[in-house]
Amino acid sequence: MLTAPRKLPAIQNRIANAAVDIWQDGPLDVVYQHSLFCQVALPRRRTDARVFERSYQNGLIRIETGVLYYGMTLVEQPMPAGPKPRLALIHINSEAVRTRNPLVEVDSSVRQFMERLGLNTDGGSSYTLFKREMKALAACRMTLGFRGKHGMTTLNVKPIERFDAWTVPNDQDQWPGQIGLSQQYFETLLAHAVPLDPRALSALTHSALAIDAYQFFARRLFSLTQSVKVTWAQFHGQFGQE
Repeated sequence: MLTAPRKLPAIQNRIANAAVDIWQDGPLDVVYQHSLFCQVALPRRRTDARVFERSYQNGLIRIETGVLYYGMTLVEQPMPAGPKPRLALIHINSEAVRTRNPLVEVDSSVRQFMERLGLNTDGGSSYTLFKREMKALAACRMTLGFRGKHGMTTLNVKPIERFDAWTVPNDQDQWPGQIGLSQQYFETLLAHAVPLDPRALSALTHSALAIDAYQFFARRLFSLTQSVKVTWAQFHGQFGQE
C-alpha cells in the first residue's frame, strides 16, 4: 500500500528547495562577506554584555557596544546578535564590493530592505527587532585580528561610520539614503571578500548558527587544495562557543 510522502516542515522544505536549486543551476547573483566574519562572527543570541569576544585559530573579533544620537542625548545601544545583523552586514558589504565605494546606497524603507534580505515583514514585532539589531550594528566598535600578507594584523574600526535612521519618533519606516563604511574597514573588505550564494542565505534566515556554518564552509572549501581531516573537537572550537 502506497502512502503519500511526508510533508516537510516549512524551514526544512525551504532548505531542501534551495539545495536543489543550487545543485542544478549556478547563481544569478553573488553576495560578499568579509573573510574574518566567515571564521569568527557576532553573538548568536541576545546578550546584555557590553563587550563580546570570539577567536578561532588566526582570527579574532572583539565587539564593544556603542551609542547613537537621538536629538537631545546619546543613547546606549545593545550588542548586535542573531541572524538579522549578519544578513544586513552581508548586504552592505556586497554593495560596497560591487560599487567599490564605501558609501552604500540602500532602500528607502525598512520593508524594502528586509524583503531584500529575505526576512519576514509580517507584523510590527519584525520591524522592531530588525531596527534594534541594525542600530546596534551601526553603533558598535570592533577590534579585528587576522593574519594578513605581512603577518598578524589588528584593526580597531567602527565598520559603519555614518548612520542616519530611526532615532526620532517620526522616522518609523524610513531608511537613510546612504550608509558610510569606515575607510579602514572598506579597504580590508575589498582585500578579503568571500563570495556567497544568496539562495543559501535566504534559506537560512532563521538561524545565526546555520549562517555561520555556511559562511565558514564557503570560505574554507573555496581555499582548500587537498582533503583535510576535521575532528569533532575542532568543530566544537569553531561553532560551540555559545
